[in-house]
Amino acid sequence: QVVRLQATPTETGVVRRPSAATPSVRRAAPTARPQATVTRRTPTARPPATTAPRATAVAPTSRPQPSTAASWSAADARLLESAGHDPAALLRGAEGAAIQRLQLRAADVVFILASDEVRLADVYAVARRAGTVIAFLADYRSASNRELGWLHIVHRHVEWTDRGRRGGITSLFPTGKAETPRRMLTEEVQTLIITGIEQELGGLLPDDRTELMYRLPTTQRNAWGVNRIEIVLEPWGGVVTAYPVDGEAVEQRKY
Repeated sequence: QVVRLQATPTETGVVRRPSAATPSVRRAAPTARPQATVTRRTPTARPPATTAPRATAVAPTSRPQPSTAASWSAADARLLESAGHDPAALLRGAEGAAIQRLQLRAADVVFILASDEVRLADVYAVARRAGTVIAFLADYRSASNRELGWLHIVHRHVEWTDRGRRGGITSLFPTGKAETPRRMLTEEVQTLIITGIEQELGGLLPDDRTELMYRLPTTQRNAWGVNRIEIVLEPWGGVVTAYPVDGEAVEQRKY
């Protein structure tokens, strides 16, 4: 009878005792749940993926460097040769440095050298329309060996070391030189001239010298004290001279 009382298959269904079933509740199932949180650490491995795009983003910064003509295409070489230039020689020395510095294309080189008045190495800045050079600021001399271009502008209208013929009047950019108000830098004078050409030169250059009148935007007028400048262009695109016309910081001097 005692043996029948211990065998309770309807309650246990297994030979194990009910007391042994209570420890079975302490199975590793609850402890297995924290293991699932370990798999959640895999998203923490994603930050290295964010650093990968940074490494690839550096690559485009190196692309603009060879954008200048390190070598000519076959079409560019033919264009230069048809204009009487040696494509390989143009990429060497001071000429090649100017091509890279000014980001010149083959058509730009042909345009600048068409006048036989300037060298590429003597060009300081270029004015463009739709990516094509339409005028340029350089040093050159007239048939009478008179200084023209950028150095003329600096010596006559910035530093006032070239005072011209006696009895004349000139105006000076307010750069602080020649006892003028210090409102702008000499480099800004150069940029201002190029901007004026790009804004005011409407079409093709005529067969004679062109005079352009450029009115500065309000912000620049207030900052520099210059209202308008006049720019004179050669028919082949070179800047003959440029000078301020009026403005609160513009001074006129007599020779």
